[in-house]
Amino acid sequence: MEAIGASEARHILQNLGITQFYFLQKQGLIPKGISLTGGRKRSWIRHEIEAVVQARAIGATDQQVRELVQRLVADRARFAPPQLVQLPRGDGDLTPPPALPASPAPQPLPCTRNAGAESTAELQP
Repeated sequence: MEAIGASEARHILQNLGITQFYFLQKQGLIPKGISLTGGRKRSWIRHEIEAVVQARAIGATDQQVRELVQRLVADRARFAPPQLVQLPRGDGDLTPPPALPASPAPQPLPCTRNAGAESTAELQP
């Protein structure tokens, strides 16, 4: 996973303005940033931003993009190294967090490249 700053994430998303970028994030159409230092500065995971762009490129609806973003964020915890599961949760408790349910298989999204033909395309992370 490669972490990128807000300006690079906005550039990948076709040079969105900062206000529009955070508005889309609030709407669940872009994954929320992560803190690498514990401070206020945020970074984004490149492949998550690129997955949103790919979904939009094949004509995904807002609801389909929201579902994709939810799966991407859930996958962050599923792919975390096992030693992170034992980190304190902030209250000193070392109990592992509850297991996340398995993400459903990605559903094909309608492709709107050919206006008259119905076809489907899979999202590629």
